[in-house]
Amino acid sequence: MSTILRDKGHKTSVIYFRDLHSFNDTQGQGDPNGFHNPPGSVHSRDIEALIGHLRDLQPTLVGFSFMSNFHGLAIFLTQRLKKEFPNIPVIWGGSDPTVNPDQGIQHADFVCQGEGEEAILELTEALAAGTSTDSIQNIWAKTPDGHKPNPPRSSEKDLDQYPYTDFDQTNKWYLHDGVLEFGVYPPKSHLHRNYPTLTSRGCPYNCSFCCNSNYRELYGPAKYVRRHSV
Repeated sequence: MSTILRDKGHKTSVIYFRDLHSFNDTQGQGDPNGFHNPPGSVHSRDIEALIGHLRDLQPTLVGFSFMSNFHGLAIFLTQRLKKEFPNIPVIWGGSDPTVNPDQGIQHADFVCQGEGEEAILELTEALAAGTSTDSIQNIWAKTPDGHKPNPPRSSEKDLDQYPYTDFDQTNKWYLHDGVLEFGVYPPKSHLHRNYPTLTSRGCPYNCSFCCNSNYRELYGPAKYVRRHSV
């Protein structure tokens, strides 16, 4: 999604909010302004560093992508950001918001349900232009009366229409121990040694415990497993 936005002239910043390995520590335990609910534990110095960076950026939109084990942390961070930046909308995306958009919209201004390339571009351009955001497919939008769930768009069959992952380090930040490092990946990230490229989307299986079973229900009988051309 970062690549799509940048290709259309929008500036993006990707912040790695700590790394998965360090989330298992207890940094936030006992910190009255931090967060501690395993597996997420965040000290207030990290939160203040994030807020300070966003204050410098003054973004049009802030997005969180996460799985269900970090749902509580997403709520906590969203509440903090809305307190500091009440006029900057927050969007949630990823597997948990896709499966539970009705829960996500209680906290975020927008929820992206499903694949978000086209939806995030339409939403960003609508926000930049000051036009309505109430009828963008894949987007649940908070309204004065509650929220408006918009229907999902059909999944893109031709993945070659989408660009590859944004690996450019000039817009990447790694936050840890109250410090934001520019242009680096987390120390244990596999991206130091290789650049994984996803050449397909979807899963051929339908395990009930996996989010892919929900994705299949969302997209219906349409072809779910899709591949880039070689």
